[in-house]
Amino acid sequence: MRTVLRMMLVLSLAAPAAADQVFLNNGDRISGSVQFDSDAVTVASALFGAVKVPRSAVARIVLEKPQALLVRNNVVKAREISFKANDASIGLDDGKTISTPAAGIRVAPANSAVPGSTLAAWLRPWNTAVDAGFTAARGNTALDNLHFGFNAVETAETHRFNLAFSSLLIQNLATGSAVTTVNTIRSGIRYEYNVADRTYGFGILAFDSDQLQHLDLRSVLGGGIGFRIADTPAATIDVFSGGTFDQESFSDHANRNSGELLAGAELAYRLSSRTSLSHRFAMFPNMSTPGDFRANFDSSAVLKLNRWLGWQWNVTEMYLTNPVGASRKNDLLVTTGIRFMLGQERTFKPRSKVSPLSSK
Repeated sequence: MRTVLRMMLVLSLAAPAAADQVFLNNGDRISGSVQFDSDAVTVASALFGAVKVPRSAVARIVLEKPQALLVRNNVVKAREISFKANDASIGLDDGKTISTPAAGIRVAPANSAVPGSTLAAWLRPWNTAVDAGFTAARGNTALDNLHFGFNAVETAETHRFNLAFSSLLIQNLATGSAVTTVNTIRSGIRYEYNVADRTYGFGILAFDSDQLQHLDLRSVLGGGIGFRIADTPAATIDVFSGGTFDQESFSDHANRNSGELLAGAELAYRLSSRTSLSHRFAMFPNMSTPGDFRANFDSSAVLKLNRWLGWQWNVTEMYLTNPVGASRKNDLLVTTGIRFMLGQERTFKPRSKVSPLSSK
Protein backbone atom coordinates (compact mmCIF):
# COMPACT_ATOMS: atom_id res chain seq x y z
CA MET A 1 0.00 0.00 0.00
CA ARG A 2 2.85 2.37 0.84
CA THR A 3 4.39 1.67 -2.55
CA VAL A 4 1.13 2.57 -4.31
CA LEU A 5 0.80 5.80 -2.31
CA ARG A 6 4.36 6.74 -3.13
CA MET A 7 3.75 6.15 -6.85
CA MET A 8 0.57 8.24 -6.74
CA LEU A 9 2.47 11.06 -5.01
CA VAL A 10 5.23 10.95 -7.63
CA LEU A 11 2.71 11.00 -10.49
CA SER A 12 0.81 13.91 -8.96
CA LEU A 13 4.02 15.90 -8.67
CA ALA A 14 5.19 14.92 -12.14
CA ALA A 15 1.90 15.66 -13.89
CA PRO A 16 2.34 19.43 -13.91
CA ALA A 17 5.78 19.03 -15.47
CA ALA A 18 4.20 17.24 -18.46
CA ALA A 19 2.10 20.27 -19.34
CA ASP A 20 2.49 23.92 -20.25
CA GLN A 21 3.72 26.00 -17.32
CA VAL A 22 2.56 29.57 -16.60
CA PHE A 23 4.70 31.49 -14.08
CA LEU A 24 3.08 34.57 -12.53
CA ASN A 25 4.76 37.74 -11.36
CA ASN A 26 3.93 36.88 -7.73
CA GLY A 27 5.81 33.58 -7.94
CA ASP A 28 2.78 31.28 -8.38
CA ARG A 29 2.72 28.64 -11.12
CA ILE A 30 -0.21 27.13 -13.04
CA SER A 31 0.05 23.99 -15.18
CA GLY A 32 -2.18 22.96 -18.07
CA SER A 33 -2.92 23.67 -21.72
CA VAL A 34 -2.29 27.35 -22.49
CA GLN A 35 -4.18 29.74 -24.78
CA PHE A 36 -3.67 33.51 -24.76
CA ASP A 37 -4.45 36.80 -26.45
CA SER A 38 -3.46 40.42 -25.86
CA ASP A 39 -5.47 40.70 -22.64
CA ALA A 40 -5.44 37.34 -20.87
CA VAL A 41 -3.83 33.92 -20.55
CA THR A 42 -6.17 30.96 -20.12
CA VAL A 43 -4.86 27.69 -18.65
CA ALA A 44 -6.98 24.55 -18.99
CA SER A 45 -5.98 22.69 -15.81
CA ALA A 46 -7.07 19.12 -15.13
CA LEU A 47 -7.40 19.96 -11.42
CA PHE A 48 -8.95 23.45 -11.45
CA GLY A 49 -10.57 23.66 -14.91
CA ALA A 50 -10.09 26.79 -17.02
CA VAL A 51 -8.10 29.44 -15.15
CA LYS A 52 -7.94 32.91 -16.71
CA VAL A 53 -5.39 35.47 -15.57
CA PRO A 54 -4.53 38.91 -16.95
CA ARG A 55 -1.63 38.82 -19.39
CA SER A 56 0.05 41.60 -17.41
CA ALA A 57 0.27 39.24 -14.40
CA VAL A 58 2.25 36.61 -16.35
CA ALA A 59 6.04 36.59 -16.22
CA ARG A 60 6.83 33.52 -18.31
CA ILE A 61 5.19 30.68 -20.22
CA VAL A 62 7.06 27.41 -20.74
CA LEU A 63 5.46 25.15 -23.36
CA GLU A 64 5.54 21.36 -23.09
CA LYS A 65 5.77 21.02 -26.88
CA PRO A 66 6.81 23.59 -29.51
CA GLN A 67 3.76 25.68 -30.34
CA ALA A 68 3.06 27.65 -33.52
CA LEU A 69 2.69 31.36 -32.77
CA LEU A 70 1.79 34.16 -35.13
CA VAL A 71 4.22 37.03 -34.64
CA ARG A 72 3.70 39.99 -36.99
CA ASN A 73 2.12 37.70 -39.59
CA ASN A 74 5.03 35.24 -39.41
CA VAL A 75 4.58 31.78 -37.92
CA VAL A 76 7.30 30.61 -35.52
CA LYS A 77 7.71 27.52 -33.32
CA ALA A 78 8.08 28.63 -29.72
CA ARG A 79 9.29 26.80 -26.63
CA GLU A 80 9.13 29.64 -24.11
CA ILE A 81 7.77 33.19 -23.83
CA SER A 82 8.98 35.74 -21.28
CA PHE A 83 7.13 39.00 -20.69
CA LYS A 84 8.58 42.28 -19.45
CA ALA A 85 6.31 45.34 -19.44
CA ASN A 86 4.97 45.62 -23.01
CA ASP A 87 7.72 43.49 -24.60
CA ALA A 88 8.17 39.76 -24.98
CA SER A 89 11.13 37.46 -25.58
CA ILE A 90 10.33 34.24 -27.45
CA GLY A 91 12.58 31.20 -27.22
CA LEU A 92 12.29 29.28 -30.47
CA ASP A 93 12.47 25.53 -31.02
CA ASP A 94 15.76 25.94 -32.91
CA GLY A 95 17.43 27.60 -29.92
CA LYS A 96 17.21 31.18 -31.18
CA THR A 97 15.50 34.01 -29.32
CA ILE A 98 13.47 36.86 -30.82
CA SER A 99 12.02 39.99 -29.22
CA THR A 100 8.70 41.57 -30.13
CA PRO A 101 5.92 43.72 -28.60
CA ALA A 102 3.90 41.48 -26.30
CA ALA A 103 0.63 42.61 -27.89
CA GLY A 104 1.76 41.30 -31.28
CA ILE A 105 1.74 37.61 -30.32
CA ARG A 106 -1.10 35.15 -30.69
CA VAL A 107 -1.59 31.42 -31.15
CA ALA A 108 -1.42 30.56 -34.85
CA PRO A 109 -4.42 28.86 -36.54
CA ALA A 110 -4.18 25.09 -36.65
CA ASN A 111 -3.72 25.07 -40.44
CA SER A 112 -0.85 27.59 -40.41
CA ALA A 113 2.33 26.57 -42.17
CA VAL A 114 5.45 26.95 -40.03
CA PRO A 115 8.15 28.84 -41.89
CA GLY A 116 9.00 27.83 -45.38
CA SER A 117 6.51 28.85 -48.04
CA THR A 118 6.57 32.51 -49.07
CA LEU A 119 3.23 32.08 -50.85
CA ALA A 120 1.66 30.52 -47.73
CA ALA A 121 2.95 33.41 -45.61
CA TRP A 122 1.46 35.92 -48.06
CA LEU A 123 -1.93 34.18 -48.23
CA ARG A 124 -2.25 33.56 -44.48
CA PRO A 125 -3.72 36.97 -43.52
CA TRP A 126 -6.33 36.85 -46.32
CA ASN A 127 -9.94 35.80 -45.92
CA THR A 128 -11.65 35.21 -49.29
CA ALA A 129 -15.28 34.61 -50.23
CA VAL A 130 -16.67 33.78 -53.68
CA ASP A 131 -20.44 34.07 -54.23
CA ALA A 132 -22.33 32.47 -57.09
CA GLY A 133 -26.02 32.26 -57.95
CA PHE A 134 -27.94 31.23 -61.06
CA THR A 135 -31.66 31.08 -61.87
CA ALA A 136 -33.24 29.84 -65.09
CA ALA A 137 -36.97 29.76 -65.93
CA ARG A 138 -38.54 28.19 -69.01
CA GLY A 139 -42.17 27.59 -70.06
CA ASN A 140 -44.61 30.49 -69.88
CA THR A 141 -41.57 32.68 -69.34
CA ALA A 142 -37.91 32.48 -70.26
CA LEU A 143 -35.51 34.15 -67.90
CA ASP A 144 -31.83 33.79 -66.96
CA ASN A 145 -30.33 35.35 -63.83
CA LEU A 146 -26.59 35.16 -63.08
CA HIS A 147 -24.92 36.63 -59.99
CA PHE A 148 -21.21 36.51 -59.18
CA GLY A 149 -19.33 38.09 -56.29
CA PHE A 150 -15.79 38.12 -54.94
CA ASN A 151 -14.50 39.59 -51.69
CA ALA A 152 -10.97 39.31 -50.27
CA VAL A 153 -9.86 40.91 -47.00
CA GLU A 154 -6.28 41.06 -45.74
CA THR A 155 -6.32 41.92 -42.03
CA ALA A 156 -3.11 42.68 -40.17
CA GLU A 157 -2.29 44.20 -36.79
CA THR A 158 -2.27 47.78 -38.07
CA HIS A 159 -4.40 47.77 -41.22
CA ARG A 160 -7.11 46.14 -43.32
CA PHE A 161 -7.13 45.85 -47.12
CA ASN A 162 -10.36 44.94 -48.92
CA LEU A 163 -10.91 43.94 -52.57
CA ALA A 164 -14.53 43.53 -53.73
CA PHE A 165 -16.33 42.73 -56.98
CA SER A 166 -19.97 41.89 -57.77
CA SER A 167 -22.02 41.55 -60.93
CA LEU A 168 -25.65 40.82 -61.75
CA LEU A 169 -26.95 39.94 -65.22
CA ILE A 170 -30.64 39.25 -65.94
CA GLN A 171 -31.89 38.48 -69.43
CA ASN A 172 -35.46 37.95 -70.65
CA LEU A 173 -35.65 35.38 -73.46
CA ALA A 174 -39.45 35.36 -73.85
CA THR A 175 -39.34 37.24 -77.17
CA GLY A 176 -36.97 34.71 -78.72
CA SER A 177 -33.92 36.93 -78.34
CA ALA A 178 -32.04 37.94 -75.23
CA VAL A 179 -33.22 41.26 -73.78
CA THR A 180 -31.06 42.51 -70.93
CA THR A 181 -33.14 43.83 -68.04
CA VAL A 182 -30.31 44.20 -65.50
CA ASN A 183 -26.57 44.46 -66.09
CA THR A 184 -24.63 45.97 -63.20
CA ILE A 185 -21.01 45.66 -62.12
CA ARG A 186 -19.52 47.05 -58.90
CA SER A 187 -15.91 46.80 -57.78
CA GLY A 188 -13.68 48.56 -55.35
CA ILE A 189 -10.61 48.75 -53.14
CA ARG A 190 -10.63 50.01 -49.55
CA TYR A 191 -7.61 50.45 -47.28
CA GLU A 192 -7.85 51.22 -43.55
CA TYR A 193 -5.00 52.03 -41.18
CA ASN A 194 -4.84 52.57 -37.39
CA VAL A 195 -4.17 56.16 -36.39
CA ALA A 196 -5.37 56.27 -32.75
CA ASP A 197 -7.52 54.46 -30.22
CA ARG A 198 -10.70 53.31 -32.05
CA THR A 199 -9.78 55.62 -34.94
CA TYR A 200 -8.55 54.77 -38.42
CA GLY A 201 -7.92 56.52 -41.70
CA PHE A 202 -9.11 55.05 -44.98
CA GLY A 203 -8.83 55.43 -48.72
CA ILE A 204 -11.23 54.10 -51.39
CA LEU A 205 -11.17 53.52 -55.14
CA ALA A 206 -14.44 52.27 -56.69
CA PHE A 207 -15.73 51.50 -60.19
CA ASP A 208 -19.42 50.98 -61.13
CA SER A 209 -21.35 50.42 -64.33
CA ASP A 210 -25.11 50.11 -64.89
CA GLN A 211 -26.56 49.53 -68.35
CA LEU A 212 -30.10 50.58 -67.48
CA GLN A 213 -28.84 53.90 -66.09
CA HIS A 214 -26.78 54.39 -69.29
CA LEU A 215 -23.73 54.44 -67.01
CA ASP A 216 -20.64 53.13 -68.76
CA LEU A 217 -18.33 53.83 -65.85
CA ARG A 218 -18.36 55.66 -62.55
CA SER A 219 -14.90 56.13 -61.00
CA VAL A 220 -14.71 57.27 -57.38
CA LEU A 221 -11.51 58.18 -55.53
CA GLY A 222 -11.65 59.33 -51.94
CA GLY A 223 -10.71 58.95 -48.32
CA GLY A 224 -11.46 60.03 -44.79
CA ILE A 225 -11.48 58.96 -41.18
CA GLY A 226 -13.50 56.34 -39.30
CA PHE A 227 -14.39 55.72 -35.66
CA ARG A 228 -15.15 52.40 -33.92
CA ILE A 229 -18.04 53.37 -31.64
CA ALA A 230 -18.87 49.82 -30.48
CA ASP A 231 -16.67 46.75 -30.24
CA THR A 232 -17.89 43.53 -28.61
CA PRO A 233 -17.31 39.85 -29.42
CA ALA A 234 -20.74 39.82 -31.10
CA ALA A 235 -20.82 43.17 -32.91
CA THR A 236 -18.81 46.10 -34.20
CA ILE A 237 -20.17 49.49 -35.29
CA ASP A 238 -18.16 52.04 -37.24
CA VAL A 239 -19.03 55.54 -38.44
CA PHE A 240 -16.95 57.29 -41.09
CA SER A 241 -16.71 60.56 -42.97
CA GLY A 242 -14.58 62.08 -45.71
CA GLY A 243 -14.66 63.24 -49.29
CA THR A 244 -14.53 61.80 -52.82
CA PHE A 245 -14.09 62.83 -56.44
CA ASP A 246 -16.65 61.27 -58.82
CA GLN A 247 -16.25 60.86 -62.61
CA GLU A 248 -19.23 59.51 -64.60
CA SER A 249 -19.15 58.41 -68.24
CA PHE A 250 -22.42 57.74 -70.11
CA SER A 251 -23.06 55.98 -73.41
CA ASP A 252 -25.45 58.60 -74.80
CA HIS A 253 -25.24 61.59 -72.42
CA ALA A 254 -22.62 64.16 -71.43
CA ASN A 255 -20.03 63.03 -68.90
CA ARG A 256 -20.13 64.47 -65.37
CA ASN A 257 -17.44 65.23 -62.80
CA SER A 258 -18.16 66.28 -59.23
CA GLY A 259 -16.71 66.59 -55.75
CA GLU A 260 -18.63 64.84 -52.99
CA LEU A 261 -18.76 64.63 -49.24
CA LEU A 262 -18.90 61.16 -47.71
CA ALA A 263 -20.68 60.02 -44.54
CA GLY A 264 -21.79 56.57 -43.50
CA ALA A 265 -21.90 53.73 -41.00
CA GLU A 266 -21.07 50.04 -40.95
CA LEU A 267 -22.39 47.27 -38.68
CA ALA A 268 -21.12 43.70 -38.39
CA TYR A 269 -23.08 41.35 -36.14
CA ARG A 270 -22.56 37.68 -35.32
CA LEU A 271 -25.83 35.92 -34.50
CA SER A 272 -24.09 32.60 -33.84
CA SER A 273 -20.91 30.75 -34.75
CA ARG A 274 -22.50 29.96 -38.14
CA THR A 275 -24.61 33.04 -38.89
CA SER A 276 -23.45 36.62 -39.39
CA LEU A 277 -24.94 39.87 -40.68
CA SER A 278 -23.30 42.99 -42.10
CA HIS A 279 -24.72 46.33 -43.19
CA ARG A 280 -23.09 49.37 -44.74
CA PHE A 281 -24.71 52.71 -45.57
CA ALA A 282 -22.91 55.53 -47.36
CA MET A 283 -24.21 58.91 -48.55
CA PHE A 284 -22.42 61.17 -51.04
CA PRO A 285 -23.76 64.77 -51.07
CA ASN A 286 -22.76 66.48 -54.32
CA MET A 287 -20.64 69.58 -53.67
CA SER A 288 -20.50 70.60 -57.34
CA THR A 289 -24.30 70.56 -57.65
CA PRO A 290 -25.74 71.37 -54.19
CA GLY A 291 -28.96 69.48 -53.46
CA ASP A 292 -28.02 66.39 -55.45
CA PHE A 293 -26.64 63.28 -53.79
CA ARG A 294 -26.30 59.55 -54.18
CA ALA A 295 -26.61 56.86 -51.50
CA ASN A 296 -25.68 53.19 -51.29
CA PHE A 297 -27.01 50.60 -48.86
CA ASP A 298 -25.54 47.09 -48.76
CA SER A 299 -26.75 44.33 -46.48
CA SER A 300 -25.70 40.69 -46.38
CA ALA A 301 -26.33 37.57 -44.33
CA VAL A 302 -24.22 34.42 -44.36
CA LEU A 303 -25.04 30.97 -43.03
CA LYS A 304 -21.96 28.75 -42.75
CA LEU A 305 -22.61 25.12 -43.69
CA ASN A 306 -19.01 24.12 -42.94
CA ARG A 307 -15.56 25.72 -42.91
CA TRP A 308 -15.48 26.39 -46.66
CA LEU A 309 -19.12 26.43 -47.83
CA GLY A 310 -22.05 28.67 -46.92
CA TRP A 311 -25.25 30.25 -48.18
CA GLN A 312 -25.48 34.01 -48.68
CA TRP A 313 -28.18 36.64 -49.13
CA ASN A 314 -27.38 40.14 -50.38
CA VAL A 315 -29.56 43.25 -50.61
CA THR A 316 -28.22 46.32 -52.42
CA GLU A 317 -30.04 49.61 -52.86
CA MET A 318 -28.60 52.49 -54.88
CA TYR A 319 -30.27 55.91 -54.98
CA LEU A 320 -29.34 58.80 -57.27
CA THR A 321 -31.16 62.15 -57.29
CA ASN A 322 -30.02 63.10 -60.80
CA PRO A 323 -30.17 60.07 -63.14
CA VAL A 324 -29.81 60.73 -66.86
CA GLY A 325 -32.61 60.30 -69.39
CA ALA A 326 -35.70 58.44 -68.22
CA SER A 327 -33.81 56.27 -65.71
CA ARG A 328 -35.36 55.83 -62.30
CA LYS A 329 -33.67 57.21 -59.23
CA ASN A 330 -33.70 53.97 -57.26
CA ASP A 331 -32.34 50.47 -57.96
CA LEU A 332 -32.97 47.61 -55.52
CA LEU A 333 -31.13 44.32 -56.10
CA VAL A 334 -31.63 41.11 -54.11
CA THR A 335 -29.40 38.09 -54.72
CA THR A 336 -28.79 34.76 -53.03
CA GLY A 337 -26.67 31.70 -53.66
CA ILE A 338 -23.76 29.65 -52.38
CA ARG A 339 -20.55 31.05 -50.92
CA PHE A 340 -17.12 29.42 -51.08
CA MET A 341 -14.81 30.54 -48.26
CA LEU A 342 -11.05 30.34 -47.91
CA GLY A 343 -8.99 31.60 -45.00
CA GLN A 344 -9.77 32.62 -41.44
CA GLU A 345 -12.02 35.50 -40.39
CA ARG A 346 -10.27 38.18 -38.38
CA THR A 347 -11.64 41.34 -36.82
CA PHE A 348 -9.90 44.64 -37.55
CA LYS A 349 -9.39 46.45 -34.24
CA PRO A 350 -8.24 50.07 -34.53
CA ARG A 351 -6.30 50.77 -31.33
CA SER A 352 -3.66 53.24 -30.21
CA LYS A 353 -1.34 50.35 -29.41
CA VAL A 354 -0.93 47.47 -31.83
CA SER A 355 -2.71 44.38 -30.52
CA PRO A 356 -3.38 40.94 -31.93
CA LEU A 357 -6.49 40.32 -33.99
CA SER A 358 -9.35 38.24 -32.67
CA SER A 359 -9.95 34.91 -34.40
CA LYS A 360 -13.51 33.69 -34.77
